[in-house]
Amino acid sequence: MRIKTTFLQHASDIIGDTEKGMTGTQIVKFFNAKSVENDIDIPHISTPFDAPNKRTAIFDNLLKFTNEQQFEIISELCDYINTESTAKLKQQLFERYSERPSTNNKENSSKSNIETFDEFVTNKKGTDKMKHIPAFEEFTLQNSKTNEMKHVKKFDEFNNSTNKQWWKKPKYFVPLLAALIIGLFTLSSAIINKPFDFNFQNNDCAYKLVFIDKATDRTPKFTSRTPRVRIYIETPPIIERIIDGTVCIKTDKDLEKEQVLIELENIKNYKLVDRKQYIQKGVTEIFVNGINK
Repeated sequence: MRIKTTFLQHASDIIGDTEKGMTGTQIVKFFNAKSVENDIDIPHISTPFDAPNKRTAIFDNLLKFTNEQQFEIISELCDYINTESTAKLKQQLFERYSERPSTNNKENSSKSNIETFDEFVTNKKGTDKMKHIPAFEEFTLQNSKTNEMKHVKKFDEFNNSTNKQWWKKPKYFVPLLAALIIGLFTLSSAIINKPFDFNFQNNDCAYKLVFIDKATDRTPKFTSRTPRVRIYIETPPIIERIIDGTVCIKTDKDLEKEQVLIELENIKNYKLVDRKQYIQKGVTEIFVNGINK
């Protein structure tokens, strides 16, 4: 089982996604633990990373592990993040790289199901529930191999019947309905109160600067209503508005060719960790520190 490099890069992009992926601190803690567990040296063990972004750091770390360890790590991270993208990624991982169980494993699985069913039926509470299933009167527990598959099938039917339409039960339905109403109300309030910027919503950005609070590894909350950033690469400088901690630059200028000087404007509660930055096409993370008054 060899996981392709392109798949590792794809997984790194999803796991290190700026909005829905892991934070830099979470990446460091997870991979340091895996490094100790498997006795493997990895290149990125602290933040800020010696890499352009989080996705590159994850990819570099994954390359140091064996294929089996890469499979385990990606699977665990998909469960940890638990988004629609990671669910699809995990499905692709198992479809392409998991080994099919042997015949012996299938036989052991069948025997395990039968033993579990035997234990359930011998339990008084389980027997009381089984009385409500008409097929139970006709069902007998026999040890012959002819009836083993029937045994397992009846067990699956029992599980399906007891768990059928669980969400319709009052103890589940009422909390789910309340949570749905609260969620819709919160979402509608956020949409109404948040100004819509057509320029920012356009994903046609040559460069994206994502500001990150170094202390919390999250998007900083600027107190100013009109936070801006100045980028000195020419005269006059490029001035862009910061929206939700992100700057979208639609320019054809090759900003990534040389180091630039940046300054925050109309922002009093944060300052830049480093005013000199190398900006790359796509996403560039800019770290800031809070100012305590």
